Amino acid sequence: MAKFPEVQVKARGELGAFIGSSRLPEFDDLKNLTYIRAIVMETLRWMPSAPLGLPHCLSQDDEYKGYHIPGGSLVFANVCRGILHNPNDYPQPEVFWPERYIAHDGQIDSSVRDPCTIAFGFGRRICPGSDYAMNLITICVASILHVFHIEVDVDEFGQPAKLSSQGSSDAISAPTSFPIHLTPHSPEAASLVRDIEVEYEDKCFFMEKSELAD
Repeated sequence: MAKFPEVQVKARGELGAFIGSSRLPEFDDLKNLTYIRAIVMETLRWMPSAPLGLPHCLSQDDEYKGYHIPGGSLVFANVCRGILHNPNDYPQPEVFWPERYIAHDGQIDSSVRDPCTIAFGFGRRICPGSDYAMNLITICVASILHVFHIEVDVDEFGQPAKLSSQGSSDAISAPTSFPIHLTPHSPEAASLVRDIEVEYEDKCFFMEKSELAD
């Protein structure tokens, strides 16, 4: 988000319209937060956490488009470059553009391939927690953007630090170092975080007392 301030502005507009400034987003709000959902979808497409998926081993010989694959072979799906960056499905795939998923009526465009059907695996071994993960990621993104403005840090010369768009080269890709800082939009936004912190501490204290009582 630090690389795309214009996306943050549009997301805050949607959050302000549907959530207001007196509370944090809730799961029931997600159906109305089309742009936030599109941000999450585009993030999973633009930089999937498993760029080659997980390896699958063939139990028997197979053939794909005339190409013979012997049984026992390990097969990797080129999730990132081969599928989620396919320009036939996603024009200008290197561009981070959440709007590609939004139809003229303002809803998610069902004619655009949903990257979640690829990013979480496919077939019988698709991630069983994909729906849970999507809801959790989306509510986290909505809450962070509702409260904070994300900016790039400055270097020792006072210039904006450079953010890499490349993840690590591991099987599970993670962002490389990214020098950023988060600033609350307003005192009201900061108070929302403090209220959650107090509520969390109170619940933890109550749980600790309950455990001691047991």
